[in-house]
Amino acid sequence: MDARTRRQALFAGTIGNVVEWYDFVLYGYFATTIAALFFPKTDPTAALLSTFAVFAVGFLSRPVGAIIFGRLTDRIGRRQSLIASVGLISAATIAMGVLPGYGAVGIVAPALLLLCRLVQGIAAGGEYTSALTYVVEHAPANKRASFAGVAVAGSYGGFVLGSLVCILMTSLTTSEQLLSWGWRIPFLAAAPLAIIGLYLRLRVEDSPVFAAMLEAGEVESAPLRQTFKIAKKNMLIMIGWATACSIGYFLSVTFLISYLTSTRHFTPTQSLLTGVVTSVV
Repeated sequence: MDARTRRQALFAGTIGNVVEWYDFVLYGYFATTIAALFFPKTDPTAALLSTFAVFAVGFLSRPVGAIIFGRLTDRIGRRQSLIASVGLISAATIAMGVLPGYGAVGIVAPALLLLCRLVQGIAAGGEYTSALTYVVEHAPANKRASFAGVAVAGSYGGFVLGSLVCILMTSLTTSEQLLSWGWRIPFLAAAPLAIIGLYLRLRVEDSPVFAAMLEAGEVESAPLRQTFKIAKKNMLIMIGWATACSIGYFLSVTFLISYLTSTRHFTPTQSLLTGVVTSVV
């Protein structure tokens, strides 16, 4: 591979992560708003807890998405899988932006919200792992970690972008406008981002490493079982490490923002700025 091909693959993988995690984290940024709109108003605390329970579904479904897309990626190729994952999560995010609230359709509203979140989680699990695989397979042998690091940084770029868009909306709208229609704009903004991500991924070729494996008949038929068979200890260590990192990070960029707004009476803009600073660091 020439340097230009490697750069294109790195950019396509990274920009997809930006789009994917922008979509995934918006729900957490608007947790207090979603609680007020999609759950009964009899108990605000219970509504917020229900909102975070739906948020958790996205995390529980991520390993499922990684297994599904991991198998798919080994059968149809990295590129096709990446196109499918970014399209799937974007569709779910846009759907969230047009969902009716509890006042309009009752219990159907949180049910539809749960379904969208489930789809988001499956797509995110597939995107992250597929993108890193794709990027690493295009990296020079002595720069695999560096290439992967750039792609991982793209996910935090998505968090920053999501925070900034939310800050813009909270700054330009009143509380009533934000609750009425303003919160929907960042979700609908997933549409142009999806077009950019799909355009970039449609322009790149599949991984030469995968093509060589396919030609040689070396694609593993049961990748998950084989991985645990040859690297069980390392896999369990990495699962524990990833879990610890995710708990710490998402407490700081989702729950903390809601806590500062609803309990400590910070403005939404002030609360979101803490998420920006955390993600940049």
